This record gives sequence, structure tokens and C-alpha cells, in this order.
Amino acid sequence: DTIQHAPQYTKVFARKTRRGDVTWIAREHYLRCDVPCGSAACPKCDNQSSQDTDPQPLLAQDASHYIIPSLSVCINFLELLEQIDLCDMIVMQGVIDEIQDGNHHGPPRMLQRVRALARDPRRRVRTFNNDHYTNTYVQPQKGETPSHRTQRAVMAAAEWYASHVSIPIIVLGEPAQEPVLAGHASGVTVMTPSLYLQQYFPTNGSLVELCDSLAQVAAKKREAPVAATGAAEQNSVYPRYKDDDAVEALIKSGHVIAGTFHVNPRKREEAVIRVSSSSLPSASSPKEIVIRGKQNMNRAVHGDRVAVELLPRSAWSPAESEGSGQLGAGPVARGTEPDMDIDITTDEEAVVCGRVVGMIQRNWRDYVATIALEDMRDTNNNHVLAIPMDYRIPKIRILTRNVRQFHDMRIVVRIDEWNLGSNYPDGHYVRSIGETGKLETELHAILVENAISITPWSQAIEHGLPRSSPSQPWTVPPFEYTYRRDMRDHSVMSIDPLGSQDIDDALSVKHGKNGDMEIGVHIADVSFFVQQGSALDAEARHRGTTVYLPDRRYDMLPAVLSEDVCSLRGGFERLAMSVVWTFDRDLNLKNTWFGRTVIHSCAELHYQLAQDILDKKKIPTPKPGVTVKGEGLEGRLFRGVQVSEVYLSLQTLFEVFSRLHSDRMGKGALELASTEVRFQLDPSTNIPKKILTKQDLIINKVVAELMIYANRSVAERIHQSYPTCSLLRRHPLPNPHLFLGIEKCASSQGFRLQLDSNQSLANSLERANNPNDPMVNILLRMLTTQAMSEAEYISTGSLPISGYYHYGLALEYYTHFTSPIRRYADVIVHRQLWSALHQPVPLRPVLMDDPLRELASHINRRHRASKAAQRDATELFQCLFFNKLSAPALADAVIFRFYPRGFFVFVDQYGIKGPVQLIDKDSNLHTTLQDANFTDTKHDSEHTSVILQSPHGDHQLRLFDHVTVRILVNESHSHLPSIQLELVDWKPSLRTTSRDTVPITGRTTATDMATAIKLDEKRSSDSTAKHSPIFRPDKPSIYHLVTNLEPVVTDADMVIGDSNGCVRLWAMSKDQKAQYRAKMEERARKSGWAVAESSSLREENRKPAAVEQKYREEIIKAE
Repeated sequence: DTIQHAPQYTKVFARKTRRGDVTWIAREHYLRCDVPCGSAACPKCDNQSSQDTDPQPLLAQDASHYIIPSLSVCINFLELLEQIDLCDMIVMQGVIDEIQDGNHHGPPRMLQRVRALARDPRRRVRTFNNDHYTNTYVQPQKGETPSHRTQRAVMAAAEWYASHVSIPIIVLGEPAQEPVLAGHASGVTVMTPSLYLQQYFPTNGSLVELCDSLAQVAAKKREAPVAATGAAEQNSVYPRYKDDDAVEALIKSGHVIAGTFHVNPRKREEAVIRVSSSSLPSASSPKEIVIRGKQNMNRAVHGDRVAVELLPRSAWSPAESEGSGQLGAGPVARGTEPDMDIDITTDEEAVVCGRVVGMIQRNWRDYVATIALEDMRDTNNNHVLAIPMDYRIPKIRILTRNVRQFHDMRIVVRIDEWNLGSNYPDGHYVRSIGETGKLETELHAILVENAISITPWSQAIEHGLPRSSPSQPWTVPPFEYTYRRDMRDHSVMSIDPLGSQDIDDALSVKHGKNGDMEIGVHIADVSFFVQQGSALDAEARHRGTTVYLPDRRYDMLPAVLSEDVCSLRGGFERLAMSVVWTFDRDLNLKNTWFGRTVIHSCAELHYQLAQDILDKKKIPTPKPGVTVKGEGLEGRLFRGVQVSEVYLSLQTLFEVFSRLHSDRMGKGALELASTEVRFQLDPSTNIPKKILTKQDLIINKVVAELMIYANRSVAERIHQSYPTCSLLRRHPLPNPHLFLGIEKCASSQGFRLQLDSNQSLANSLERANNPNDPMVNILLRMLTTQAMSEAEYISTGSLPISGYYHYGLALEYYTHFTSPIRRYADVIVHRQLWSALHQPVPLRPVLMDDPLRELASHINRRHRASKAAQRDATELFQCLFFNKLSAPALADAVIFRFYPRGFFVFVDQYGIKGPVQLIDKDSNLHTTLQDANFTDTKHDSEHTSVILQSPHGDHQLRLFDHVTVRILVNESHSHLPSIQLELVDWKPSLRTTSRDTVPITGRTTATDMATAIKLDEKRSSDSTAKHSPIFRPDKPSIYHLVTNLEPVVTDADMVIGDSNGCVRLWAMSKDQKAQYRAKMEERARKSGWAVAESSSLREENRKPAAVEQKYREEIIKAE
């Protein structure tokens, strides 16, 4: 009875068959009378029961009004509708159908974005099927356009809602362009977007500015209708794209290749399309197609999916020319690694070249930009060029009424279109971020560039959070003890980085009878607090992961959960999801138990403290009554536990780790390497004072191995119950093509990498060890890590079982279970595990295969964005550190790759990888090398070395050679600062001899400087180019330095040393100090010398003779 069986009208439309024929299809249109309105305030419709099949959230019961956007607003103001501030919105299905069927010129991916409005559970946005409901269906009138009928249908549905629910209805429309909206019935208010924001969001300047910008773009479209085809072709700068049908046919026939457009980060007018070997003729491995020049790039933007046609072979570029794609001199775009640079070679003669002939899908997003300086001077110009912060994105022309508001500001812009006759795409202003150069602005810009949006927690989330405070801490609800396993009597401890507050995991040890032992991994039971389908669940899903930056973090969950109630803090009873293994005395696994538990951690340790206990180092006894946690034991032991008990537990965990790790290594697991830097920050400015590279301890590996084993156990358990819809994490096999450069590196040292399996690769990496230089093995492992395919989350229904394998860990099944406080994937796995333990309870629809695939894809994107933001912020803080130094820092660097204009190095001390340029973009030798009388560079055929040619003799640089580089910061008005490396000496830097040393900066003693002089004298005597000005052969000898000290008068002195340790000393009276210091500092900085006051002289008698004698004694002693 809910369907009226008589058809109301028949829809007739044409469809093209695979053969290219056109067939006409007629469909009858039926109406229903049971379509729910979706409002929680409606007592008439059965909205609650519809939630089981309809994942859309209900409209709020206490909303002040509901919004219904018209067709015109959905097209012209879609970006405004996407803002999270606009909630309780009803999008008519008729509008979506008209966008799909009609020929409307709107923003990129308009249909997908309109549909996505209703899939965001944080927004309370619903679609209403108005064209299939008896009370809202509108019959087409004779001669009426589809758009006009859709406008009438929107108003009819709005009038029905106004009479159906007791909440005011506001239709957002443009009455000037939609006359139907002017004659509305009572109960419905029609507002333009601008008027609506003025009334309901008068203080939200960003929304008002966005609306004004979108209104300008819409007005411009109406004022400038599309020109005739002939005129457009005549004035076009670019060729027209082939239509979609033609592109699809050409792709199927193999004449055109589809791929993602990747712009060279060092050369904007060059891009690459990566394709499989089957798409290229006579190709034996995966290759790449180069697109070079604006005409061939044809308005494609980095990230777009395009159709590419190969150029004739005669137009392919020689492999030794600019075709390598590595030769541009521009700064590197953030988020790119050296090995990700374009390196296209199909054979020894040429690289494949092509041109873009079709656009499959635009991938335009929000871009951070600044206005070009020349446009800021012309205040009468309404069109200005915005320069994106990402070097790979072209300049964007935007319309503005007041260009001065953008002075020295970082703004967010979006691209609207790129016409045939325009050199630049047209876009619009979205919002301002802040003043360029300020730390908060730059960090916010990094978040925007990586599509990370952090909004305050909503009131709905805040109201649903548990209450906890120091005076009234949260306690376990009594009911939880009735079904959870009580493990409060187990020896539970947590081991985390110093200062951690979000403690995800804890470990436990309990010895039983017959030598058996129980080893437990206890994970915060986040799924108990984050209920599926709640507002908090929707926000956590949207964020996907916690974002860690050098000076802050953006949590996935509110602080009361992440730092308190969920955190497994010592001394408090907490809820956990646990995996407990029973091992016999020979460490053979006897049993695995899964379930929810209650634990009480008796030790809250940090890694260094746990390592010291394991190493039996003497640790001071904690002072009685001290509860503030520091680096020692104070405030870290609870329930009367003794250090000796903690030691026994750690020793047991170490034994288990040794067995588990050995077993996994025997199956082919890889021991890879990566660089992780951290900063010591000035608390007042957040500017780094020191850069440190992370050094893992044995205890880090113990904890990591147990977490891996827990993840593996849970993966096997959930796959056993849900073989087609488990959330696993896989690591695909690596692409051998990406290992070509690494194999060259290894072979240059006499090693051979075997890629037959992960076991053979692990063995060959283990053998690739140079006893004289540990950096060889470290770099090979780092480069191997970089060449690996990226691990990803999957739904098991999307791949065969062979596709689940984790290559790096050598595990058949693996997932993420151990960090639900900071990863949403772990929350899903917790839910699946709990459901698996209570079968036959079925999984909710959102955890089935199809929605789980979509969720896995979303989490993968959030995970990549978080990593990219962390990487970009790290480089920003590195730049801040080097910018504050009084002189450029010198460091030891290791060459790991050559390219035609220079080579790539790794600076271990600071965790920096980057290019050292020998030839600039104009094919001139680098200035520093020209001063050294170098005339040319010559690469060998294998690109494993370069010869620097000079009238005074040649010098050869090889892979893994240690050189000295100067670290500079490249400042830019439009882009973030970047690291720039310059070759200073082809010998190793003597100031960086180990991974934990730091360069001489700040105050320097005479002994420091004298030691540097002595070592530098030795180095210069061995140098083959000591007569070259770059190595300063004219610097004074030690004897000259000592015997020509200027008279030391009184009070203070200055030590000035050049980059190679050459030192000159000045001493002056108080009267002379101000005059000399400014002069000498200026001279020193122009010469690249470091300035420091000597602390040792202030401890001596101020008499000149005593000071000179001290320097003599210390220099002779050092020598």
C-alpha cells in the first residue's frame, strides 16, 4: 500500500551502447507514501527505525530552523554549504538528479561533493527523495525546462516540511535567477546566502568573506557567457580536450593512457605519468611518461587524473638531456623525497614523452597562497595572481575588490576553472590564515595544504564526555566488573616516551605453575567510550588520527579521554582490551586469550628509565611524598611495587622479545632505518634551541615487538570470524624498478642487494656492512625504506588472501590494535574483535565490506596527510633553528645519489636529505666552485661518481663519500623556508664526527678553537686543492696565530673563526668594545665566519701577558 502502482509519468532518455549506437530507454516513475522526513522533531514519521537502513543522521529536534538549498545555491555556493557551521540541512534528491542529468557549469566534482554532504554525520545533513513522495512530487509542465521544474519541486517540498514539522524552514536561493522562489507560501522563508549569514552568523567573518567571493564568481559567470566555439578556438592558448566518450574509447583501444599527473617539484613545466609496463609498447618493466611544456601539459594541475597521448618517437627526449627530470634548480616541494624525483628512462637512448589530451577527473583542493608583490602595488586591479605555497601548482587568478587586505598575508584559494584562452586558472578567495612569517600562520598553512581541518569539539560531544578532575577522578562503573576479567593483581606497567600523557598500552607479567607465564598486552578500551554512531565517533572518524607536530599535537579524541580516562595511567584502575598469551618455560605458546579487562598499572615508566632498570644501573630511591613525575622514579611506582620486581618483569619481557624477534627475523622480516628528529624548544618562543636525532634503546624494541605480536594475534582472530570484512594492514611487495638506484649504491661498495624475497633482501642488507663506515649500512637501510611500497589499511573482501601479506614484518595477517587513542583504525579493530568474541552477534552495516573499503580508504588518506604535515613542520622547525644561528652551520654529509647537476646527500646529525647543486639552472658552475677555479664536471656512465675538473688537478667524488656542506635557509615571500645545502669541502667535516654531536655554536673556549685549528691544519695539508681559494690556503699557521695576537687590553675578548677553523682573536677595553664589536661582527658574517665570546678568558687575570700565555699553552697542548 505504500506504493502507488499507477505510473505518474514516463522518463525517456538516450544511452550510448558499447558499439557506439544510441538506444532510447523509457522508465516509469512511481511514487511512495512512506518516505520519512528525517527530523527528530517529527512524531508522525518512523524516523528511528529507518536508521537501521539509512546511515544519515536525523535533523536536530531543537534546531532553530532547517535549511533547504535551491539548485542555484548548490551549484554556485556549494563550498559554503560544505562548511561545518551550516547544520540541519535538507538537500532534495531532485536537485541532485538535476545536477547529474543537467548541463550545469559548476565546481569540480560537483555531483560527488553534493552527495557527500549527507555522508558527513557531524553535519546533520539529509537528502530527501522529494520526486518519489506523493506529497512533494511536482508534475512537469508542457514546455518547462528541467531546471525550472526542479525549482518548483524545491519550493513544494519546503512548503510540505513547513506544514509537517514545527520548525521554521529557510530556503537558500537566488530569487533574481530563480523567479519561482519569489512567490513562496507561508511558513517558508527565502533568503540569499549573504542575507542568511548576516542574520545567523554575523560575527563569522570567514563565512561572510567566502560567500562574498563565491557571489563575485557567480556574477562573473553570468556577465561573461561562454563564447562561440569558433571564437574560443581562435583565441585559445591551449588545445581543447577530447570529449569523455572519445577518451574512454581511446583508453580501451590503447591509443591513450590514463594516469595521475605528477608535476616535477623542481621544474613546474615538466610532469610525469606513471603507467604499468602493459600500457607501453616494448616495455619490460613499469615506466613513466614525461609531459614537458605548457602546451603538452594542457591545463592539467598536479594530482589531476588525465588522459595522455604519446608523442612520436622522434619527439622523445634523449635520456642525458633535461629529460631526467631531476635537473630543475627550483626549491623542492614539501612532501617529496629525493628518490621520488622523476627519473624516466625506457631505454638507453630516450625517455617517453607525451601530451595531455583529456581530463578524466580534477583533483582541485584548497591551496595556501600569497598575492604576487607586483599586484599589491596596483591597487586598482581587480584581478590579482595568487602564488600557491606548493611549487607544483600554477599561479591562480582571483577576483577581489580590495587587494590591500591581502598584504603580507597567507590566504586560502580554490580553482574554479581553466579556460582555453587563459595562461592561468581562475579561482576565488576562501579565507585568510594570517601574516606570513609567523609560526602560527605557517603551521596552520601546513595543515591546510595537507587537508587537515581541526575544529573545536561540538557541544554534543562535550555533553557526552565522562567527567574527571584531580579532586574527583573518574572511576570504573560497577557494572564493568561483572563481565570483564579482573587483572588488577597482575604486574602491569606502561613504558612510553618521557612526558607522554596519552598512554595507549601497558604490559603485564605473571608467573604461574610449572614454569608457565602469562604475558599481557593491555590497550586502552577506547571503543567503550566512543560509541559507534555517536557525535564523538563521527568526529574521530573524520580526523582519523592524531597529528603530531614538533611543538604540539592535534588529538583525535578530547583531552579528558586521551590524557585521563582512557589513558592507562599508573595508580588508577582503567578499562582495557587485552591480549594475554600463556607461554611454557621454553617460551612455546600454549594459549591466547582476548577480552575486556580491568587493570591497575603499578609502574608508569619512560623508555630511558626502563632501560636503566633493565641494565641494573643505580637509580636514586624516590623521595617519600613526591608525586610529581620527573626523569627518576618519583611519582612512577604504585601499590608498593619495588624496583626489583619491575626489573624481574622487564627481564622476562626481554626474554620473550628475544624469542619473538628471532622467529620473525627468521621468516624474512626487514630491519629498516629511518631518521626521526626532535627539537629542544625555547619555552618562550617555541624556536628550536637544539636538534637531536632519535636513538632507539633495547627497551624500545622490546615494547615494539610485543605490540607487533599483539597486532598479529588480533588480526588472525578477527579474520577467523570475519574473513570478508576484517580491517587489516598490508604491506605490498616492493616495485623492483624503484631499487635500481639503491642497487647502484650497494654495488659501488662491493655489495649486492637480492630482491627475490624479503628474506633474501634482509640477508643482503645484513651483509652490506662497511666496518670503516657504519653510515653505509644505515643509508642503504634508509634508502630501502624509502623505496618500499606504502603500507595501507584494507578490507579483506577487496583482495585475495595473498594480498594481505605484510612484506616488511613478514606476517600473513597484521592489523593495528594497539593505539586506539590516536588511530581510528584501531577503534574499528577493537569493535570487530569484541563482536568476534560474542558471535553470533552480527556486525553493524558500517563494518561490512563495502562501507569498510570506503572507511579504509579514508583512514589511509588521513594517515598520509598526518605524516606529510609532520614532515613539513619538521623542515620548518629545522629552518627556524638554522636561521637563528649567527653563522651558517657546517656538517658532515654522505653522498648517496648523483644527478646531472649535482648530488644528493644525507646529513645524519640533523636528519636532512637534500641536493647539493654543482651546476645552476643556467648551466653555469656553482659560484663557490668557480671561485675554486673548477671548469667542468664529468659523470661516469653509471652515475656513481663525478669528477670536478680544475687546472690544478681533478678530484673525484664517489657514492658514500663524506663531504662538508654548509646549511643555509632559502627564504621566500610566497613559500615556506627551505633548507639549502652547499659544498664547502670534499673532505669530511671535523665538527660532526658522531650522531649525537653538535656543531660549535655560541660560547667557545680557547681549547675548542685550538683543537679545531690543529685538526684543520692536518686536513688542509692532505687536501689536493689546498691552493684553491675555497679552502683558504692563506689562513695563518698556529705559530702565526700565536705570535701575532693583537694586544689584549682588559675586560672582554672576541673569537672569530671561519668555516674551516681558522681563528683570529681580538681583545678590547670597555671603551673599545661597542665600536669594535659591531664592525667585526659585520665583517665576520660577510665572510661566513662564526662569532663567539670566549668564556675562558673571563676566568683569567685580565693582564695581557696572562691571557696570551694561556692561549699559547692550550694551543701547544692541543697540538
